Amino acid sequence: MSAWNFIGIAAWLIVLAWLIFIIINIRQRHLRMIIKERQRFSAKHLILDIVEIVVFFILFIGMMYVTFFRTPNLKATDEVKLTYSYKPLVLQTNGSQGYFVKVQNGGTKRSTQYYTYWVKGARYEVSSNYATITSTSKPLTVNNTGIPWPKVQLNRIDEQMQQAFVARAKGTYQPNFMNGLGLHVGHTAVDYFLIRVPADTFIETEAQNND
Repeated sequence: MSAWNFIGIAAWLIVLAWLIFIIINIRQRHLRMIIKERQRFSAKHLILDIVEIVVFFILFIGMMYVTFFRTPNLKATDEVKLTYSYKPLVLQTNGSQGYFVKVQNGGTKRSTQYYTYWVKGARYEVSSNYATITSTSKPLTVNNTGIPWPKVQLNRIDEQMQQAFVARAKGTYQPNFMNGLGLHVGHTAVDYFLIRVPADTFIETEAQNND
């Protein structure tokens, strides 16, 4: 584990320590209020309770956000390091029809599709949550993935591999304060596949049984 992630570990320990502190502090103050001050209610203690609890929730929500919900900026090289790889697809046959990718469609209970494709010596399956199939004139005519694909290189690969390849963009969190605070340094930020075929006729669709 990267040493940067100890920032996040320390931050979570502070949040936990603050929670323990306010539980003990509230209990002690209220006991002292009842026993020594002989009061069951004090506006001063109530305000202090609220302040301590609000501070805890601010710390807790902030750490939850940076740890679990913060979306990385894939265009910021100091935040995420992106690497790209390309492999040509291998044509499969089904009778007289050839195809590069097989799509399994879920029924009414599923919106996710599953793409199966072949490269030399291997077969892969990837969910539509992490992949896009493109069969348009340009590989990035429609690109809603939010990934900064290298267009010039992609167009060159498109020509070299005759519009039949899979491109993979893999991003790794870079060492910096915010990534360390979220315990992300060294972990995968994104792993996305662009499956390129010459035309829709090279896609075979297979219905998938409902659960």
